Amino acid sequence: MTISKRSSLIALTVLLAALGTTSAQAGDTGWYVGANVGVSNYSALIADSENGLPGIPFDNSNSATGWSALGGYQLISWLGLEFSYFDMGNASSRIPGLVGTVNYKLHGESLDVVLSSSLQGWGIFGKVGLTAANVEETLTYNPDTTARSTILDFGAGISYGMQNGWGLRLGFTQYHNADDKNRYTNSVAGRANVNFIYLGAVRHF
Repeated sequence: MTISKRSSLIALTVLLAALGTTSAQAGDTGWYVGANVGVSNYSALIADSENGLPGIPFDNSNSATGWSALGGYQLISWLGLEFSYFDMGNASSRIPGLVGTVNYKLHGESLDVVLSSSLQGWGIFGKVGLTAANVEETLTYNPDTTARSTILDFGAGISYGMQNGWGLRLGFTQYHNADDKNRYTNSVAGRANVNFIYLGAVRHF
């Protein structure tokens, strides 16, 4: 695990722990639904799986338009469960030393634990969970491949709630190692972290 990844996971753990020990002074229990739209970024690596070589970045990491639809239940003021369907759009990257491009498409379903804290309408939240990910990819000179696997997702953000039950969110989610099990050739394995920055709306009932 690289230093940046380790630092990100430590920061997320600290945030979730802090949220879990904070009692929100404002927050309703019950059902809610919502939707997010934003920018997804496919940060891709390749590695030689036969020789154990380290990951090499693609020549570029492209962005796409992503969206998600969600529903959840607020168990108590600071703890909820959330289910979402997402589509991170299409992106492509060039592989160093190989002719052609890899086209990515990630979509699937997530189930997350959401910890939150709010005060006078404003709030922060953190979430972590599991994603049933469908990764579709096309290499210029190889057939299309589709893989489905269970991966980790985590994220955080800020929120603003209104008295009429509507709320806004600005957040970040990472789908971690979304392409870890796919292979472009017999010896080259791919790995892609997909980052999603979004603006969303939720409606509490």
